[in-house]
Amino acid sequence: MTIAPLLSLAGIAAGPVAELAARAVESLDFSSFLGAAKTSPPPPEDASSAAGISLGDLVAPTKDALDRFRQLLAPRLRALGVDLSQPVLLAVDALGQVRETSGHPQGAQIEQLFASNDALSNNLREVSAQFEVMRAIEEHQRFAELYAQNPNLAIAQFGHLFDQDRSLPQFHLELLGDEMNPVFSN
Repeated sequence: MTIAPLLSLAGIAAGPVAELAARAVESLDFSSFLGAAKTSPPPPEDASSAAGISLGDLVAPTKDALDRFRQLLAPRLRALGVDLSQPVLLAVDALGQVRETSGHPQGAQIEQLFASNDALSNNLREVSAQFEVMRAIEEHQRFAELYAQNPNLAIAQFGHLFDQDRSLPQFHLELLGDEMNPVFSN
């Protein structure tokens, strides 16, 4: 397989630099790639910022998304008369549907609200995705910091990161009174 289709899927124009990179990658065989990996210099000290997105880059957009969601949701819950003295846990299931997972007495009404309002459910999906990315970055940073000090200990403590069969912590947004708090559960 050539790299050109992958570049186009990623939205990278096949300009001179991309063509040069594609030729370079396609000319490598697997054994020379492995040899190059063995002799590559270690990553920079602050690997998270060198790699692109940092946790700090996501804080403001995530807060903005949560504020937009709050502004959309609050009047709708008031109109339904939802009792927020009891916690409401909202989650996005594997099919992208919003679920109330705490067993709140008005859970069915809350789920129907999201099912009938694409803007509201899309806002929760955005908030959920952003918090999940932030959680993954934070976990990666903790792993990278420990790995720089003690690789064996890092592998022992963060071995779950390399387990393809593990289930990821699920994001829930807890509503209680006027508060909205992100919660992750296994």
